[in-house]
Amino acid sequence: MTLTAFPAAVVWSQEGRVRWYTPSASFVRWVRKGRLNGATLAARWLRGESIPKQPQPVPAAAWLFEKGLRPDSRVWETAIGMPAYNAVLSLLLLRESITSG
Repeated sequence: MTLTAFPAAVVWSQEGRVRWYTPSASFVRWVRKGRLNGATLAARWLRGESIPKQPQPVPAAAWLFEKGLRPDSRVWETAIGMPAYNAVLSLLLLRESITSG
């Protein structure tokens, strides 16, 4: 994440909870730690659902603190499940402005 100019973050979720994340310098929002939001691809994988291999839009509020977010804002997520750890590694990308005002 330290080498990319893109607004992106890597998130480690384990046993239904966000454990840590690392953002790029241009990813200017905080990822919420704690219980995963059900709208994320990570949560879907942990529920046993199949998830696409390509990045998918999810509500930005599913990952980020809601203060200052546009209600319709989206984050693009790619997720890789790691069954041996009951964990998911997600890559979040901001492809458009997500802030209000």
